[in-house]
Amino acid sequence: MSRNLPPQLIQSCFLANVPEATYRAAGQSAKLPLEFNVAAWLGFPIPPAGAVGIVLHYTDKRGHHAMLIDECVEVEGFSLMLSGKVSLAAAGSIEHMSIHCSGINDKQNVRVDELFVQRVQQSAAALRRARFAATG
Repeated sequence: MSRNLPPQLIQSCFLANVPEATYRAAGQSAKLPLEFNVAAWLGFPIPPAGAVGIVLHYTDKRGHHAMLIDECVEVEGFSLMLSGKVSLAAAGSIEHMSIHCSGINDKQNVRVDELFVQRVQQSAAALRRARFAATG
């Protein structure tokens, strides 16, 4: 479901910074998209009235970007799991990455029970195909 969104238009609350080791891996300068699995288990003392989403923010040479990973239109209950896979076509190295929650206003509280961001490792065959396509 991931969608690229204008970061200045997203009202979101900061949840956590992603450790540099997660996004600054060897071979990042290749012209291949970087893929990440993202999951968050969130808790609420009072269920939110509107849609709630998990948003990945990152900064590269072109500036600041935001990707909506997953969204739940109607939260039923006091906890929610959001997850998805995102592919980033970063310009150069990623300088910073963080996870945010959209749909939460200043008067609401959100508890992060679990938060997971993992870079997807591409197979050797996929890397060879991508390199061949780039040079061919």
